Amino acid sequence: MMDEVFTEFNRRLSNIGQVVIAGGAVRDWLMGREPKDYDVFVLGAPDEPELFEQVLAGLEPVTMLDFHKSEPFLQGTFRFGERIVQVMATPHTSVDALLDSFDWNVCRFAYDGSTVTDACPVESIRAGERLRLHRVTFPVSTLRRGFRFSERFSMRLEYTDIRRLCEAIATTKEAA
Repeated sequence: MMDEVFTEFNRRLSNIGQVVIAGGAVRDWLMGREPKDYDVFVLGAPDEPELFEQVLAGLEPVTMLDFHKSEPFLQGTFRFGERIVQVMATPHTSVDALLDSFDWNVCRFAYDGSTVTDACPVESIRAGERLRLHRVTFPVSTLRRGFRFSERFSMRLEYTDIRRLCEAIATTKEAA
């Protein structure tokens, strides 16, 4: 399914920028798990919704889901077969820069149709290992995702990371 998603969205979006699938879908695919959704990023793409509307016409939009983690880059969420695909226009111009912007180590994976880039060895995602906070992105979302990843992979969520995120929440508009 990874190749099918990549092929379809690359066909539609490659005239806008470099297309990569990044995040948990690539991790799950590498781990032999079925991804629950696919995050398709268009590197270096302008935030121009009308540009995306035209090339994504004909796909079934999904509007009843709360995928807050991708703000402000989200251009649309679509059903592709039985899967959900989110399309993001990102100002990052390289796969490495995109992965560097991700919050948790367990998300830092990308696939460009031929190459997998991993900023975290998939072998390190296992029970008892420390879940590593790479960057605070959207503090509330990052904290929520940290708890979910900790539970899903039986990894340790460190108190220092929880505290750092709570402090970030308390000092941002996101807390309001």
